[in-house]
Amino acid sequence: MSVQRALAFVASVTALAGCTAVLGVRDIYLDPSAGEGGVDGGVTPDGSAPPDGSAPDTGPAPTCAGADLQTDAKHCGRCNHDCLGGKCEAGSCKAVLLVPGLDQPVALAVDAQSIYVTQYGSGTIIQTAKDGSSPKPIITGQPNVQGVVIDGQTLYWSNRDFPADGNTRKGGVYKCTLPTCTAQLVSAANFAVNVTKFGDQLFFGGNNESKLYQVKVDGTGRIELDATINKPFGVATDGAHVYFTSQASTFYRVPVGGGALQAMGSAAGPTVGLTVVDATRVYWTTGDKVLGLDKATPQGVPTQYLSGGQDAAGLAVDDANVYWTNYLDADGDLRFCPKVGACTGGGTALAGGMIRPFTITTDATAVYWVEEGLPGAGNGRLWKIAKP
Repeated sequence: MSVQRALAFVASVTALAGCTAVLGVRDIYLDPSAGEGGVDGGVTPDGSAPPDGSAPDTGPAPTCAGADLQTDAKHCGRCNHDCLGGKCEAGSCKAVLLVPGLDQPVALAVDAQSIYVTQYGSGTIIQTAKDGSSPKPIITGQPNVQGVVIDGQTLYWSNRDFPADGNTRKGGVYKCTLPTCTAQLVSAANFAVNVTKFGDQLFFGGNNESKLYQVKVDGTGRIELDATINKPFGVATDGAHVYFTSQASTFYRVPVGGGALQAMGSAAGPTVGLTVVDATRVYWTTGDKVLGLDKATPQGVPTQYLSGGQDAAGLAVDDANVYWTNYLDADGDLRFCPKVGACTGGGTALAGGMIRPFTITTDATAVYWVEEGLPGAGNGRLWKIAKP
């Protein structure tokens, strides 16, 4: 089932109203019997040449003497590669189920201690420790919450509902101060989606009104960045431009503060996806493709990390890799490819056997994602896995 069909089902409901097979990734295998140096290893305490005239080592390599790199969860595939609570099988870390029984989790954010997850079905945002312990609701009564950002002690989120009217309708972007989290409306919108933040500015789509917005965190200075592209969805910014997916057949960006819309590459039309940026590139998912393009050459030819045969949806990047989810009703999975170099065979699977895995985020050591599950089934889940 495509992401668009799933969103169309949820949208129709809104309009009327208002384990697992986990696939491994083999890391570089280090011989646990390899020597650690010393007189026979060609190194002296001060790094000078040994008396026998052999060349000194440039420095000590990571060691884990006695560890089985095929099964040791603290040294999985290589020394000091910690599986962060997951098992190590055949030199590959396995995924860790953090929180089960969620009601359509569709977005998440992390800070140093916690994970924040939106539940589209129940209109709730939960907070949990990064090991999955002590999950608790921190805000309820937020219909169709889709998008979340954490910045210090302030949480921001977007509700995919009809424009907030101070009563039953709560469409727009909200914020609260943790830990109490009393909702405060920042800006009303018709089906607000996927809020993101840069500096003192928030950016989000008004999906039902086909508008892209910028507004200060205090709710002032709202700008319509675009009102021409059909149903903006995934939104990302680098402080200079706002990049967004939509139901158009083209991926676009627009300058922060307003300006001319600029086409950057192809998109899959009715199938919507997400977008992220790093220092030099922008990445987006669109149907059966995961694409990346240098921001300095917006008319260039995108890199295709995935092309054909899958339903790419969620997206994240770190210094080394591009990660995405394939949003399938059965056997959906999480995959990755190096940002630089060849990406063959549809990427490398990190985890599989899921029902509609969706948004992804990362920190220094782990990849986190939500498995949306089916509407009304309460079978959504929050996962993490150690970075490969």
